[in-house]
Amino acid sequence: MAENDTIENIVTIEDLAKYSGVYPEADDTTTEIYIESAQDILFSYLGYDPRKQSYTKFFKGKGTTELRVSTKPITEITAFKMDGMVFRLENLAFSEDTVYFTDMGVFPKDSSIQLDFIAGFEKVPAIMKMTVLRIATLLQLESDNNIGVSSRSFADSSRTFLNTTNYDKYLIQCSRYKLLF
Repeated sequence: MAENDTIENIVTIEDLAKYSGVYPEADDTTTEIYIESAQDILFSYLGYDPRKQSYTKFFKGKGTTELRVSTKPITEITAFKMDGMVFRLENLAFSEDTVYFTDMGVFPKDSSIQLDFIAGFEKVPAIMKMTVLRIATLLQLESDNNIGVSSRSFADSSRTFLNTTNYDKYLIQCSRYKLLF
C-alpha cells in the first residue's frame, strides 16, 4: 500500500455508537467526520499514522550513523538506494524509528537516500482506539449547538466537561507511542 492510499479508520462507526450511546441515522455522514477528526488529533499528537502501511521516503544524508524516519514501528525495509545505487538489505538494520548500517557505516553528508519500508501496527494498540473513541465522543457532544458545554444532564445522571477542546488528558495515555524527535 502506498503512503497516500486510503486505509480503514482505527475505529468504526459501530464502535463509536456502542461507546457513546449515540446511534446515527443511516444517511448521517457526520459520525465518520468525528472519527476522522479524532484520528487526525491523535496522529498529530503522535507525529505519525500508527496504522501499518508501506512508505517511500527520501532523505539527505547528514554524515551520521543513523537515519530517523517519522513513523514507527518499522517492521520491514523493502528497498534502499543511496545516490542511485541499490544496496543489499542485509547491510541495514532497524529499530522502532531508526535505520542504520550493520557495519556501523555512516550515511554520507548530502547523499540522496531513498528508503522503502513498512511501518505501523498490524493491530493498533487498544489505548489508541480508546483515545479516538473518547475524542470522537466529545466532538459528537459538541454538535447540536453544544460547543463549549461545561455540563450536561441526562435522565439519570449528569456529566461535567472542563474543556471540550483540550484533549491532552486523553492523548497523554498514548505518550509511550509518540515520536520524540
